[in-house]
Amino acid sequence: MNKEDFCFSNLGWVRKVYIILMWLFTLVLVGFLFSKFLSDKEDSSSLGLFLFSFVILTGFSAWKHFTIVKRKSIQLGVIAVIDLFSVNILSFIALLIFADVSKKEQVALIAST
Repeated sequence: MNKEDFCFSNLGWVRKVYIILMWLFTLVLVGFLFSKFLSDKEDSSSLGLFLFSFVILTGFSAWKHFTIVKRKSIQLGVIAVIDLFSVNILSFIALLIFADVSKKEQVALIAST
């Protein structure tokens, strides 16, 4: 196995469940924001707010997805701190654990080559 072999299919089940739940939550949140946008037809700033929120939410979720799948332990630590600032304690703890596991996987990969 090499670094290019790191992919979603060879993640552990806990990380797979985390990623799936993260994307489902993102989808629900974007859907909620879209329904809010549709209900505020007379407010011209709601389109900009919706688009900004959509880009931030999907971009952050894509960043999390990429770092978990590619086992980027330093970036996982950065994302964990961002989640801590957003008072997402469970995600903070999970991402720190994922960062530790990713670091061990990278060390094992280096040792095997």
